[in-house]
Parts: sequence; structure tokens; C-alpha cells
Amino acid sequence: MDEKKSQGKNNTGFIITIVLLAVIVLGLIVYICYDKEIILNSKQEVLEKKTEKENEIKSEEKESTQLENAKKVTGIDLNKCINSNSYQYTLTNYTLSGLNFSLDPASNTVNLSINWDNITRNWGISNGAARSNQYTINNFSGKVVDMHIDGIGQDATGSVALFLLEDGTVEYIPLYKALESNNIKSSGKISGVENIIKFYSVGARPKGENSVGGFQTILAQKEDGTFYDLYENLANSL
Repeated sequence: MDEKKSQGKNNTGFIITIVLLAVIVLGLIVYICYDKEIILNSKQEVLEKKTEKENEIKSEEKESTQLENAKKVTGIDLNKCINSNSYQYTLTNYTLSGLNFSLDPASNTVNLSINWDNITRNWGISNGAARSNQYTINNFSGKVVDMHIDGIGQDATGSVALFLLEDGTVEYIPLYKALESNNIKSSGKISGVENIIKFYSVGARPKGENSVGGFQTILAQKEDGTFYDLYENLANSL
């Protein structure tokens, strides 16, 4: 009888030992999985979120710096042209009617609304059946931070839309050609123009007391106050 009781106790102890070992092994497996997978995944997620936040902060700081730089330059010295010495400039308030551009920073797109009656009357371009009153422009190579719509030259054929990117370069649309061909999109960057913070509309006349003739142009100003006369860059592209 005592032997049976002793054997029963031994069996019970053995079973308890097996159960405890199984619990320990299961606990180790769960811990290893948790430590190697879940924790690592969690750490990776935290790292990715941190990197994403840092990138957002850097982007915001860059935009803020650009805006602050623009504020520092409160005017323009019209004698600081860096790509031409042939003209004297006068600030103007030129406006193109019939076109309404709006920037959507979230999607980095520019929406264009067109009053075709106005465009036909002033530009001589009629609204064909395939033309729309609304266009979305989204083929920019970088983030657009500012726009300037104006004319270069002496008539509507020199109308142009300028788009300042956050890296200081400028993309453009030759508006007359774009409307005429119904192909309204960015034509890419203006070669040789960089570090821009602001645009000005001006009238230009050849230098000299007896100079005659004149035309409209756009000045693209750099942070140091110097500027490009975009007539020199775009006259053959519009």
C-alpha cells in the first residue's frame, strides 16, 4: 500500500515537473518571439516615425528659412542685373486677365481656371470643342512655393507663368503656346536661373537719354539682391 502511495506521489511529481517545464519552454518561446519580432517591429516603427517627423521638420524649416529670406529683401535695386547691362527698369503692376491660377501645396498641384471669352477677345485664341475651362498642372520636378503670372515682350504671345520651387530654381509655362496647343503643363526649369526668392514685373527700356522702344519683362531676384532679367532667358522660348 505504501509503495502504491509512493509511486502515485512520484507520478504526480513527474507530471508537475513536465507541466512546469512545458510552461517554462512555452514562456521562453513567447519571450523570444516577442523580443525578436514584436519588439524589433515596434522599434522599427518608432524609428520610421521619428525619421518621418525629422524630415517634416527639416522641410518646414527650409520653407520657413526661404520665407524669412524673402522678407529680408523688402525691395529691389534695379541696377543689380547679373545677366544683362542693356536696359533700365521700372516697376510695373502688370496683370493678365482671363486666367486664374491657384496653388494647392498639399498635393503640389496648380489649378488653372480659364475665361475663354476673355482669352478669345484679348489673345485671339478660340475655345475649341476639346478645350476645358479647368486644368490641373502637376508635372513639376519639385515643390512649388510661389507663382508669378506675367508677360515678357510686347504682346500676349510673351505671356508666361513662373513657378518658384523650394530649391530656388524656376519652372515655366509659355502660356500663349500652351493655350493655343491645348497642352498646359510645365515646360521644365529655366536654365541657369537659381537661388531665386522673389519675382518682379517691370518695364524695360534700352539705356541712354535718346533710347526708344520698350517691353515688359520679369526680374527673378536672388537672396543677395541681384537679379536675372528673364527676357534674356525666355525670349526665344515663348
